[in-house]
Amino acid sequence: MLNYKLSTRKKLQIYPLGDIHIGSPFFNEDFLEYWLRSFKGSKSEKIIYLQGDLIDLATKRLGNSAYEQKMSVDDQIDMVLGYLKPLKRYIKGSVPGNHELRTRKEFDLDVSKLIASELECEYSPTLYHKIMINGIEYKIHSQHGTKTSNQLHLMLGQVMRATQHIDADLVLYGHCHYAESMSLPNITLNGYTRKNLVLTGHFLKYDGSYAELQGLKANPCCYSVINIGCNANTNVNIFNEDELIIKDSNV
Repeated sequence: MLNYKLSTRKKLQIYPLGDIHIGSPFFNEDFLEYWLRSFKGSKSEKIIYLQGDLIDLATKRLGNSAYEQKMSVDDQIDMVLGYLKPLKRYIKGSVPGNHELRTRKEFDLDVSKLIASELECEYSPTLYHKIMINGIEYKIHSQHGTKTSNQLHLMLGQVMRATQHIDADLVLYGHCHYAESMSLPNITLNGYTRKNLVLTGHFLKYDGSYAELQGLKANPCCYSVINIGCNANTNVNIFNEDELIIKDSNV
């Protein structure tokens, strides 16, 4: 079990990373580079959880996605590992996404497991970790998830229902292509605790994409960073591409 000793001015940061979709013509490499610079620039204690759909792995069974894909699966895996191997000491776990699971369904080949093996991190369909922060147990649950709505408030409700049976301080949930959080209070014999639900973000451009062609709601690239303080208190920062551009233009 990981054990962190934090002073009142220090924090542990959790960086979930998923829904990158390397190989898609709409993969936003510039935004991933921004994420990498932000991660490397942080002086806090840091953990990375891989949330699935790191690669795109298109198929002829789904529309014309296989014909639009820009890279072979081999090249996608190489690119993912090129980005993540320098960070592997921070990567504590990986879950598969629906894109990676396509090869498992058709060929019994687990691409996510291959990537996790190269990164020497724990791999499982869902992850449940316990860490210690100044002697306080902190429980983390991670999964790729499923999507049942294009409306953010309905997505959050779906995540709440899908994870209501899980005893966790932090739930990391991908697939939705949103970055958002919700904090739910629970009453215990020792007072209040909180369950923090986090949609972890995505790295796909909207312009010219299937989402735009179908008239779906625009959702800029985004990611989340979870900050845990010395008392195991949690707050979540959301970084949206459009807001970062506005901020940078004012520098």
